[in-house]
Amino acid sequence: QSEQGKSAETDLSAASVTNAELAALIAALKQTTEALQGQNRRMDEQNLRLDRLERNQRFSRNNSPPRRTPTSQSPPCQETVRQRRPALERIEQPGKKRDHV
Repeated sequence: QSEQGKSAETDLSAASVTNAELAALIAALKQTTEALQGQNRRMDEQNLRLDRLERNQRFSRNNSPPRRTPTSQSPPCQETVRQRRPALERIEQPGKKRDHV
């Protein structure tokens, strides 16, 4: 029983000292909480700014004409075919050179 009495006394004296420390600790925790909440607000504001910037970049990229992706493997357009010589001219040309030689 004497051991239990000693532990009870030390518990009470520790508790009386701890009450003042607890008050200081609670005050410090409140300050820390307020500081963290302020940081969270700043981070939220920064995240909103970043979201706006990303949206603006997406919209500015969309101002350029859309890229057309080929829908099927079709032959080239007629305009590009006109620029080339017809197949017959290419075949006949070496024959003409041989005739002149």
